[in-house]
Amino acid sequence: MCLVVENPRGIDTLCQTLLILPSSIDDNDSDIALTVFPNPTEDKVMVEWHGLNARNGEILIYNSLGQLVWRKPTNRRGASEINLSEWPNGLYWMQLKVNDEIIGSKKLLKQ
Repeated sequence: MCLVVENPRGIDTLCQTLLILPSSIDDNDSDIALTVFPNPTEDKVMVEWHGLNARNGEILIYNSLGQLVWRKPTNRRGASEINLSEWPNGLYWMQLKVNDEIIGSKKLLKQ
């Protein structure tokens, strides 16, 4: 999305990429079992995934503005712990991506 401002002194353009997330906080149902607990949390969460080989995957977390705030490659164990203790309180959106395809998503509430 680009914003163009023009006045007698000239033209200025600001372009920004936006990620549009669902307005609902319902989780995405899929064949992949993606679990996040405890949720809501104050500090650490455990993320587990089952039903896929996530060797070429990554976990992505976006803030409520759609900005990518965290990214980590998946591992063979099917689990990862994330420390959110220093993060601002709010609603986050987590995605599990494998081979550039989003295969699972969850909301995450940091209190």
